[in-house]
Amino acid sequence: TLYGALSVDENIDSFARLYDVPPSVISERKARLLAVTHMTEARHRRAEHLSGGMKKKLALACALTYTPQILFLDEPTTGVDPVSRRELWVILSRVVQEGVTVVVTTPYMDEAERCHQVGILYGGKLLTTGTPTELQNSLPYEIVEVKAKPRKVMRQIVTEADYVIQWRTIGDRLRLCVKNPQSAITQLQNSLESAGAEIKVLRHAKRSMEDVFIHLVEERRASH
Repeated sequence: TLYGALSVDENIDSFARLYDVPPSVISERKARLLAVTHMTEARHRRAEHLSGGMKKKLALACALTYTPQILFLDEPTTGVDPVSRRELWVILSRVVQEGVTVVVTTPYMDEAERCHQVGILYGGKLLTTGTPTELQNSLPYEIVEVKAKPRKVMRQIVTEADYVIQWRTIGDRLRLCVKNPQSAITQLQNSLESAGAEIKVLRHAKRSMEDVFIHLVEERRASH
């Protein structure tokens, strides 16, 4: 827990003393942590006046005042702006390179893809484990991405296509689950062009951890 009334510097010093870091080491280590977290210029600001992203980075710096063997982080980027979120993962990658085992919980599937090993939890149950590549390759279908106008026509064609197992909306495009992506692309292109639709995107897309999560959750729901 950070001390809001203390500055960034003072918080790091407090945690260093708590972990019995030798005084001779604190100064050099603090300077390195402040540099890595891009907080050198904010070192004299009180913790209570920091943004959410900076507080997360300060908390991480405090945890690294000594060199832990394992670092547990519970949703470290939740509520953090995109820039700070990216910076936190850069910091974590450096920590891992230094030999620290980092265990992270996250609701963001794009962050799960950054990990060496992933365990997917749903309803308090562990659904599966493996590397991101292993889990993505285990899906029983491929992904085709499509964007076309009018959207109503695109959605109607996709809904009626018997070669589409299921689909979902991502922004202004659809992600389709299909067995044969090349055949699906050809059939979809013909159907869209025949309907007078303007095709913006139509491609075989990479399977993602979000695809894996949705597939596993739907499987579990279907079995109950």
